[in-house]
Amino acid sequence: MRIFFIIIICLFCDICQAQQKWEVGGFAGASFYSGDLIDSTTSVLSTTGFSAGALLRRIITPRVNLRGYATFAAIKANEDKNGRKLDPSPFFEATVLGEFDPWGNYRRPDDDTFVPTFSLYFFGGVGSSFVSPRISFRDTTDNVLQDIADAEKFRAILSVPVGAGLRYDLSRNWVLQLEGSVRVPVSDRLDGVNLSGGANNDFNGHFGLLVSYKFGGIGADTDGDGFPDNDDTCPKVPGKIKGCPDEDKDKVIGAKDECPDAYGLDKNNGCPDTDEDGIIDKDDNCPNEPGRKAAGGCPDADKDDVADNDDDCPKIKGPIDLKGCPDSDGDGVRDIDDKCPTKYGSKELNGCPEQ
Repeated sequence: MRIFFIIIICLFCDICQAQQKWEVGGFAGASFYSGDLIDSTTSVLSTTGFSAGALLRRIITPRVNLRGYATFAAIKANEDKNGRKLDPSPFFEATVLGEFDPWGNYRRPDDDTFVPTFSLYFFGGVGSSFVSPRISFRDTTDNVLQDIADAEKFRAILSVPVGAGLRYDLSRNWVLQLEGSVRVPVSDRLDGVNLSGGANNDFNGHFGLLVSYKFGGIGADTDGDGFPDNDDTCPKVPGKIKGCPDEDKDKVIGAKDECPDAYGLDKNNGCPDTDEDGIIDKDDNCPNEPGRKAAGGCPDADKDDVADNDDDCPKIKGPIDLKGCPDSDGDGVRDIDDKCPTKYGSKELNGCPEQ
């Protein structure tokens, strides 16, 4: 007994210190039954009753989990045409389940990002059902009464549970799930009787809502956003991307986002670049036309670093101080203004030499 308590204490310590590797939760919903005490005139829905349970889940990977599950319910069946009836009978089950969530990676695309996501998951495993059937027959002969006494004995039955559910992570800690499952017993004694000539036609199931909480040693969390302060880029401002807000939803956060109100790429520090010329819009004199950085982001056909809209000679390369026009003789008079473009001259003589 002492060893048992030591194991429980160690497990509890592991859960409390884990980095969100464990979940605990509860289930509430309905159970249903089908078997020998149901005939063709009886609807499975008429057998439904309250069901409740508790779980302990170990998160192995974003897609694969291991779940320990305990369920308490009552199985029942209304009187059939032969006068047979299964009164509400206590049912307890302990199971070990493997879960597979194909879309689990979308919930946490990297270690620092959490994205609330709906995802469909599937599970299956093995369990043991403990039931004490309460049966009544309209026929009350001695033989039937003896059969009832045998049927109502408490018994444990091996079962194979399978099912599916829809999961939604409300936050990094709280999880909401809607799931349904069927339990197929290995024997045909779930309801205490076998009236089918040896065939196993008993099964039961559960459907309902499950809420769980992820444990994790996340430490202090000043802004309450689920990111511990020591891992929170913005520890005093709540946010979902590394603990920071991301109003423009570009996943560039904190001081790195130079344009927090406009969507932009990470390589542009979160700023838009409409014309995709590598110059962000706020620094681009021509944000809707691809251009050269040396020309302020504007088109520069002759690549003389003078934007075409400021270039008096947009198709001929020239210096900036001459507004992009060449001066072939180097006399400071642009060729388009120089009456002697191949001879060095003065400005006073329109670029021509003195006679």
